[in-house]
Amino acid sequence: MRKSQAVGERADTVVAPLHGGAGGESELADKAGKSQMLEDASGNNVSLMRTMLRAMLHETSTQLMDEQKKMLERLWDALMGNQRMTTQMMGEQLEMVRQLQQEVQAVKTQAVEELRKVDELRRLHEQSTRQLRVMREQMSEQIRTMREQTTEQLKIIREQTARNFEQMRLQVMKEAREEMQQAKEEISQMKEQLNTIAGSISSGAQISLQPSYADVARTPPTSQPSNVRTLSSMRTTPSSFTDTLFCTIDILRVSEEDRGKAQVGEVRQAIEEKVRAREGGQPNWRCAAVVKDVRNEDRIKVVCRDEAELQLVREAAERMMVKGVRVLRDQLYPVKVDGANRTAVLDSSGNILPGAAEALGKGNEVMIAKMH
Repeated sequence: MRKSQAVGERADTVVAPLHGGAGGESELADKAGKSQMLEDASGNNVSLMRTMLRAMLHETSTQLMDEQKKMLERLWDALMGNQRMTTQMMGEQLEMVRQLQQEVQAVKTQAVEELRKVDELRRLHEQSTRQLRVMREQMSEQIRTMREQTTEQLKIIREQTARNFEQMRLQVMKEAREEMQQAKEEISQMKEQLNTIAGSISSGAQISLQPSYADVARTPPTSQPSNVRTLSSMRTTPSSFTDTLFCTIDILRVSEEDRGKAQVGEVRQAIEEKVRAREGGQPNWRCAAVVKDVRNEDRIKVVCRDEAELQLVREAAERMMVKGVRVLRDQLYPVKVDGANRTAVLDSSGNILPGAAEALGKGNEVMIAKMH
C-alpha cells in the first residue's frame, strides 16, 4: 500500500507540469509511455503485494485470534479463579462478620452485666461507707468510754497498789522482826552449842594424846584425826567440829537452770518447810546451821543437834523437788579391834551377839555399821 501511494504521488508530480506548457508534447508523450509502463509494473507489484499482504494479514489475524483466544481463556480462567477466591473470601468475611456480630453481642451482654455489677458495687460502696461512718462514730464513743474507764481503773489500781505496798511493807517489817527474833534464838542456840562444845573440849583434855586405830582409819589422808588434840599453847582452842552430826547434800548433778533452787538459803528453807509440815512436828523448828563444804563447793552440810534430828533432816532433804539433788550416805571406814574377848562378841555358834557392835563402838568411840 505504501508503494502504490508512492507511485500515485509520482504520477501526480509528473502529470502536474504537463498542464503548464505545450512546448514539449513529445517529451511528455515519452514520459507518459514510461509512466504507463511503470504503472503497469506497479499494478502488478501492487497486486502481488496485496496478495502477500492479505496472506500475511490472514496469518497474522489467525495468530492474533489464537493468541487472543488463549489470552481470553487464561483471562477467563483467572477471572473464574478470582471469582472463586472472591466467593471464598466473601464467605470467610461473612463468617468473620457473623463471629464479630456474636462477639459484639457477647461484649454487649458482658457490658450490661458489668454495668449491673458496677451499679451493685456502687450501692455496696455507699452502704459500706454509711456503715463505716456509723462504726467510726461507735468506735469513737467506745474509745472515749474506754478512756474514761481506764482512767478510773488506773486510779483504783494506783490506790490498790499503794495499799498493797503499805501492806507488803508492814508484812516485810513483820517478817524481818520475826527473822531477827529467830536469828537471836539461833544465836542463843549456837552459844549454847559452843558452850557445850567448849565443855566437851575441856572434859576431853584428859583423853590420851595417842589416837586409836579407828580414829586414824576414818580420818582422810590430808587431814588430822578428829580426836588428836594440839595443846602446844594455852591460847589454842581445840576444835570438835568433826564430832558434830551433819547431813551432806550433793548438788553436782543439778542443772544450770535449777542451780538457783539448790543454794544454801533455798536448801535450808526447803528442809525447814518439810520438817514443819510433818504431823506432830514443831511449827517453829529451824536448822541449827547450813554451810557449804569448804573442800567441795558442790556439797552442802546441814548441822544437826542429835541423831533423831539427823534422820529427820535426811528424810526432808530426800523429798526435795529439785532434780539432781542427792543426800549422801555416811562414809564407812574399816576398823580393826585388837584384844577383844571372843565370848563377848560371838556365841558358841559363831554368830555375833546382840549389843556387841554398840559395845565395841562405844569402847573405840566409833559407830559400827557392820562386823566381819
